[in-house]
Amino acid sequence: MTSEPMNAMNDAQTRYDQILAQATELAGPPSKLCKRAVQYHHIYRASGGIFCFALIAAHGAVWAQWYLKIARVGALGLAILDVRGPGTIGSRLAHFVAYTNALKDINRRVMIKAYSILHFAKDGMIDNAMVNDLPADIVLEIRRLLAKQMAGHPASDTEKRALYEAFFRWEQDNAVANGVEAALAAFEWPLMRNLCLRPWVWFSYFRVGRSLNFKNFASAEERVEKGLIAYDGAARAGWANVDKSLRRNPFVRRLTSPL
Repeated sequence: MTSEPMNAMNDAQTRYDQILAQATELAGPPSKLCKRAVQYHHIYRASGGIFCFALIAAHGAVWAQWYLKIARVGALGLAILDVRGPGTIGSRLAHFVAYTNALKDINRRVMIKAYSILHFAKDGMIDNAMVNDLPADIVLEIRRLLAKQMAGHPASDTEKRALYEAFFRWEQDNAVANGVEAALAAFEWPLMRNLCLRPWVWFSYFRVGRSLNFKNFASAEERVEKGLIAYDGAARAGWANVDKSLRRNPFVRRLTSPL
C-alpha cells in the first residue's frame, strides 16, 4: 500500500474516532431516551431527509420513554400478584428492570452508530477511505444520495426505503440482536418475560387505533417486518407530517431548540 492511500486510511480513522466520541457524548446515559430522540431528529435533519431510519427511531425512543414507565407500574403489580413466580417481589421486579435497562442501552448504541455513520459519510463524500467498524455499502450509498441531492436530484422513495432497510437490517445484526437475546436469556421471571415478548408499539404519526403488535419480540425478522411497516406508514403520512408530529410531542418539545 502506497503512502497516499495509507494516509487517507489514517485520516479516515482519526476523523471517525472524533465523530464516535462526539456521538457517545451526545447519546447520554442509557436512561435518557428522549435526549436521544432529539439527537435522532438532528441526524435525520443533517441527512437532508434521506436517512429516514433516524426519524422513525426518534419516534421509537419517545414511545419507549412512556411505554416502559407504564410497563414498570404493571410489572410491580404483577410481581406482587405472581405468588408462584421465582424469588421475591424485589427480585422479580429487578429482572424486569434489568431487561428494560438492556433495551435502553441498545437504543443508545444504535443512536451512536447512526450518528457516526451519517456524519462519517457526510465528512468523507470525496474520500473513499473506510474504517473497519462501518458498513461500507451503507456509507457509500449515503454519500451517493447526498451527492445526488446536492446536484438537485432528490432521492426517490425507493432509494430512501432501500437505505432504511439496509441500515435497519445492519443495526439489527450488529447492535440489537445479541443484546436482546442476552437480556431475554437473563430474564428469569416467566410471566413478565412472556409479556415483554409481545409489546405493542404506537407512534404519534400512526392512525388512532393502529399499532404494531408483536407476537415475538425475540424474532429479528419480526422486528424488521414491523420496522418496514413503520416506514411505510410514515411515507404514507408524509415525512413533513412525521417530523412535525415528533417536534410537537411534549416529551421532545421541551428538549428541542428552535430549528
